[in-house]
Amino acid sequence: MEIKINKKGELIVKHKLRVSETYKVSKTASFQTISIYKKPIQTKGFSNCTEFSRYIFTGDYDNVNKNIVLEDIEYLQNKYNLPPFYLFTTKEETILGEKRGNYHLVNLAIHNYEDIRDIIKEIRGDEKYKTMNIRSPYRSWILRLSGKGKRGRPRFLGIIGEKVNLSVKISLAHLDLLNKLYKIPKIEYLKNDGGKIVKMQIYETKA
Repeated sequence: MEIKINKKGELIVKHKLRVSETYKVSKTASFQTISIYKKPIQTKGFSNCTEFSRYIFTGDYDNVNKNIVLEDIEYLQNKYNLPPFYLFTTKEETILGEKRGNYHLVNLAIHNYEDIRDIIKEIRGDEKYKTMNIRSPYRSWILRLSGKGKRGRPRFLGIIGEKVNLSVKISLAHLDLLNKLYKIPKIEYLKNDGGKIVKMQIYETKA
């Protein structure tokens, strides 16, 4: 970027936008700013809200030790009497003998809005994700399904947690979605809501 002031006192800013860049000009009574940043990527995800306006638990972790996620699973399962969790990763590497990366969590037990909001607040996950419902016009939380940039869709790592509390009611539509995408191992849930629709959303995210 080249910035200079000419003899007329005009401030001249020169910057050739890359294909991946865009810009925004902001003005207030006190100042003006120009921001140059990478274009957001449009990606597809699923909502944790069911067709009956109830919610399942979904969690998102960025750049975290895998043990943190496993500890959160154990804590949540014991405190809220939950069935097992489904664990996914969008990036995972081994550093000094320990797994670290970005992870997604899904638990199919159904909750009302206030309860799921409180449960999601308890995890040591991404802070922006935990408050996604506030910014979303749909008042829900979204987990990515499609690829993102050069990365593919989230990879299924396994079922985590004790196979207990299988009598709680779960979202059938979300279970069917996971089976369709990943052919996950079968869990003998005893109750489901009979749902058939998972709400999909296109949203913008950083590369």
